[in-house]
Amino acid sequence: MARKFFVGALILLMGAMIFSAADAKSQAKWRLDGSASAQMPRNFRVIDDLRASASAQPSLEAFKTLFDTLHELDPDAKFFMVDLRQETHGFANGLPVSLHVKHNAINAGKTSAEVQQIERDELNNLRGVETTFIPMGKADTQTLKPLTIIPRVTLTERDAAERAGFSYVRFAAADMQFPAPDVVDDFISFVAALPDNAWLHFHCQAGHGRTTTFLVMYELLRNPDAELEEICLRQKNLGGSDILATSNGKDWNARMTNDRAKKIRLFSEYVKCNRAEQIGLPWSEWLKEIDR
Repeated sequence: MARKFFVGALILLMGAMIFSAADAKSQAKWRLDGSASAQMPRNFRVIDDLRASASAQPSLEAFKTLFDTLHELDPDAKFFMVDLRQETHGFANGLPVSLHVKHNAINAGKTSAEVQQIERDELNNLRGVETTFIPMGKADTQTLKPLTIIPRVTLTERDAAERAGFSYVRFAAADMQFPAPDVVDDFISFVAALPDNAWLHFHCQAGHGRTTTFLVMYELLRNPDAELEEICLRQKNLGGSDILATSNGKDWNARMTNDRAKKIRLFSEYVKCNRAEQIGLPWSEWLKEIDR
């Protein structure tokens, strides 16, 4: 009897998960992320002493302008485009576009490799199909209008970045949240293997939350003795988000804001512990240890 109940419950759970994924996909809308003609991305900023820069999503044309701008600042650098977007995105007839669902969570739980394969498939499926791309968010709706086109040419960001001269790397970080433990583990490994002349350009959709979070983590890894509050204040003053801010609200956004503030403080502690005590544990394992 217990076995039948377990099997039945498992079937119901799997069915609910499949329905949930299908339901999310059916509600997805193609979002217009910016203008095709923008020469530089919004919220662009440079952190010289970190050999890093950041911005919102670049347009297709902006990749080359961005590379040339950074190359002029540091001709000897090897430039990495660090794409932090978990959501499916790319270019349709040169327009920067993405697939959007509630909480921007269309690829929740998927790895960077899985997301990139989904992305290629979705962009290929756009070709020859009349599609309306809708601006979302306060900044975009103030400057952009919905566009209906028949995409003839689509391109992934990897292809766009590499054509411009960047090395491309993807971390599928969830929007409005602190990145998942395995994503942070991958980022730490990536940073540890960087050449001495590396210059990283970080971006998410708007160039705020995810971008600021990874910039702060990067600076902590590069400068373990630096004070978290000073790093976060500098990033805020440069145009990033205040990722130490907390909220008294009870909604999902408030919970994610508070969790991010908590996790970045824990990450700072983790970096200092690793430096002082040579713990050597991956971030994901260290989190489990302190939760015991």
